[in-house]
Amino acid sequence: MYSFLIVTHVLGWVFWLGTDLGVLLAAKYSEKSELSPETRLKVLEVGMILDMAPRIAVPVVFMTGFGLMTSLGIETYVPMMGVLAFGAVWLLAVLTGIATEGGQGTLGGIAMKTQFLFNVVVAIGMGGVGVAALFGMLDQPTWIALKWLSYGVIALAAIVLEITFKPAIALYGRLGEEGGSPELDSALTKSLKPVYVSVLVIYAATLVAGVSGLLKFV
Repeated sequence: MYSFLIVTHVLGWVFWLGTDLGVLLAAKYSEKSELSPETRLKVLEVGMILDMAPRIAVPVVFMTGFGLMTSLGIETYVPMMGVLAFGAVWLLAVLTGIATEGGQGTLGGIAMKTQFLFNVVVAIGMGGVGVAALFGMLDQPTWIALKWLSYGVIALAAIVLEITFKPAIALYGRLGEEGGSPELDSALTKSLKPVYVSVLVIYAATLVAGVSGLLKFV
């Protein structure tokens, strides 16, 4: 069971970080004014397809991470059945959001709101445990404390990303209807800047969590 968990956990990080890089590149190419609006939107569409992998990986890494902590005898503060139930509902919400093409309709809206709520819970819960452990208020190895904190930061950055990406979605809609223009291109570039910052924060926190898990320093 431990071998299965560790392989699934590591592969989750790989698909998360690897495909997220494709999403970032797709977003950057969608800004290129020398490309036709159709091409820019098609590149963005490919990016959104790639974005399915990180979204699925997030709850998978969450569940397997807690499973590995339990296997290593590290305190998780939450019963494993509770973790699995939380993760399963989270994964179901992600899959429902994908199936409804980004949250279309009543069911899709509920799925997207559920994902947002779960990110809030993780940001507060795991981020709080990470901070408390790093300051010695909880008995956790430093490398585990960093993983707690990293996942909380990732969840917080995901919340910011979702909020900041909404204006860009409206501008992409205008791009499809009106075509490109210097004014629209400038507005799109400006609206994507905070999105890129959130993505880079996620990359950094993901690397910290991954490296700390590999090195397992005290």
